[in-house]
Amino acid sequence: MVNLEKELQRHFGFDSFRHGQKEIICDVLNGQDVLAVLPTGTGKSICYQLSGVMLNKPVVIVSPLLSLMEDQTEQLKRMGFKRTVAFNSSLLYEEKREQMDRLATSQFIFVSPEMLQNKSLILSLKKADVGLFAVDEAHCVSQWGHEFRPHYLSLAEIRREIGNPPCLALTATAGKKVQDDIVKYLCLKEPSKHIGTMNRSNIALVAETAATLDEKQERLQDLIMMLKGPGIIYTSTRNMAEWVCHAAKEAGKKRTAFYHGGMEHHDRMLVQKQFLEGQLDLICCTNAFGMGINKSDVRYVIHYQLPSSIEAYVQEIGRAGRDGMPAVAILLYHPLDEEIPFHFIEMELPDPLRLPAIFGGCTTKDEMKERIEGAFLAETAARFLEFYIERDEALKSKGLSGDFFTRLSSRIESRKKYKHEQFRKLINWIRLHSCKRTALLNLFDEAGVMQDDRCCGSCGISLSSYAGQEEAEADASLLDWREELRLMLL
Repeated sequence: MVNLEKELQRHFGFDSFRHGQKEIICDVLNGQDVLAVLPTGTGKSICYQLSGVMLNKPVVIVSPLLSLMEDQTEQLKRMGFKRTVAFNSSLLYEEKREQMDRLATSQFIFVSPEMLQNKSLILSLKKADVGLFAVDEAHCVSQWGHEFRPHYLSLAEIRREIGNPPCLALTATAGKKVQDDIVKYLCLKEPSKHIGTMNRSNIALVAETAATLDEKQERLQDLIMMLKGPGIIYTSTRNMAEWVCHAAKEAGKKRTAFYHGGMEHHDRMLVQKQFLEGQLDLICCTNAFGMGINKSDVRYVIHYQLPSSIEAYVQEIGRAGRDGMPAVAILLYHPLDEEIPFHFIEMELPDPLRLPAIFGGCTTKDEMKERIEGAFLAETAARFLEFYIERDEALKSKGLSGDFFTRLSSRIESRKKYKHEQFRKLINWIRLHSCKRTALLNLFDEAGVMQDDRCCGSCGISLSSYAGQEEAEADASLLDWREELRLMLL
């Protein structure tokens, strides 16, 4: 019988498994479908990585974010797994074609759900004899998840097309409703379920309410100068990420950078690399940064503006303390902060009143898709419409009619209502005066736990425990960005 501990040490340098990892890998190697809900920072990636090594067949990893794919691809290559490829929107046509030709000999294949709609890619995967189909951030398959991605709903069909390999569904944030959706929509057959706690006991939880926006700004500056990094500050908008970065540098935190989706791809890649390698102490970013970023020593996460839901909050604070050492998550709140998330909820789904104007006169799905492209919708709204018209069975038989607009409008309003409710849960949690950790666990159907003096702001903690200054390093450690980028692309 194979000694998995020995293989873990040999290939990845770890002496022992974390809780749940070995059991998940054993089930995968036995050919079972698996649902694994494990808290952030507990090593979900090793479950498909070691499984792939042991199966000695290509592993497809469906991943929702560009930064997530880049981080994991680079780390695997550094560990010696050179036959790792990533398919995403940043690749040029020639690069995609070249990587497609190498699929059969690839070991780990990262791909976005949108890219998996490509028929040529599906055909190449079918020929590659895929041994495992891993779905990272699997909560994206559920309309009740905080990051619903419509194209996740097509993954079960794509898995069947490429030979129906075992499926490993991984997520850190999934209540019972979302878990049921994952099993249903990924068509997991009698899956083995490994459901861990949401509790990250080493992360202290703090939520502070400011009387004025000026007071909140001053508090942020105090925290930036007081807390020992590395750290991450989350904002809701790109402009605010840049403003916070500027303010931090003005206050003396020179090794600070911003990160958001509006930056050029190579600039984002450079910032991510410098942060992972310790050349930056602080990242000021939107939620485009963070999911799956494997930096073990992040000591604090600050939310200067609100995330969209309690699930998004849990996901983002999970960047801290992945080494198991004490860390702190601080959320700074002012009632006016609620306006931006509500605005984003409205923007990320199409306005039902615009539907007749967008699709009026269309007779085919292709025409409808062309109209979507010219409607100047937010990316999430466009994705939602594209997927819905592709999957709507009644549209195939009845064509475009008033009934179609009624069905689609109902779906949009239902989704918006749900997202408003989830955001309200976050606001109610912020305003609670009782134990923040117990309340958070209760929201995920878990009982509260006994905690030490690093529990939460309501139970009483001292932020001085997290104070300090990063060790000064010579400026020479920060290479000129052009030279850094050149080295990265060698």
